[in-house]
Amino acid sequence: MSDEQRRVALFQAQPEGLGLFLRPAALSFAHVAGLHHTHSALLGVKTAPAGCIGLVLAGPSMMTLVSSASFKQSTSHGCDEPFSSPLFREVAAQFDDTTRHVILELGSASSGILALLQGKRCRLLVANAAHTLSALNEESQDAESLSQVVSTLIFDAGTEKVDTVLCWDLLNYLSLPLMKIFTSRLATIMAPGGRVHAYIHSADATMPQYPQRYSLQGDDHVLRINRDPDVRKTPRYSFGDLEKHAVGLHVDRSMLLRNGIQEYLLRAKQE
Repeated sequence: MSDEQRRVALFQAQPEGLGLFLRPAALSFAHVAGLHHTHSALLGVKTAPAGCIGLVLAGPSMMTLVSSASFKQSTSHGCDEPFSSPLFREVAAQFDDTTRHVILELGSASSGILALLQGKRCRLLVANAAHTLSALNEESQDAESLSQVVSTLIFDAGTEKVDTVLCWDLLNYLSLPLMKIFTSRLATIMAPGGRVHAYIHSADATMPQYPQRYSLQGDDHVLRINRDPDVRKTPRYSFGDLEKHAVGLHVDRSMLLRNGIQEYLLRAKQE
């Protein structure tokens, strides 16, 4: 397959097994970040709106695709210094070319994540929902309505269960009642023992208005791509807050990073 054929390939949900499923000449790779909004107009038959589409990054080298993707790093506010993230490295070490692994990215996919997963037997689901989730307010909607909204934003993996969820700093932007709804939804779509990776702002009194984008730099460093002004009060959630309000999850490990971020791994409880 030529580079041009790869560039215009449409990524569909992948059945069990190795390999990269490509559907020719349907959609430019530049639109990958919005694929979860794709409806039946992109399918070969006329049906009801299609479910969420995941990226399958396995098999052939993805370097050509990554270099042509439109995952541009925001430089309007500059970038933070890269930082070591040991618990993320621990999670990433599970991604290999032998064991099937389903990953849910709650924000938008970055070129660093795509590069990490190239050649691995992984399925990457891109929710692109962090900004919308952070704007939800339990005071303006009842719990049932919020639960329906969250379930729509946080889609499942079809017949598969999610093994890893990348939250980044999203939890800081959810009220505790909303965190219960959010984590309860995660627990329903995750495999028992599945992991949730998250950052909690614990050192600073303020944080950006909305969740930030993170990517990888090299093999063992994380970089915050956009650097928005710190204008929102930091809730400074504690270990106890997460243990109490993360429904269906429990805190597995936590460590304080040099930049003041508290890094967490939470696990889905065994059924």
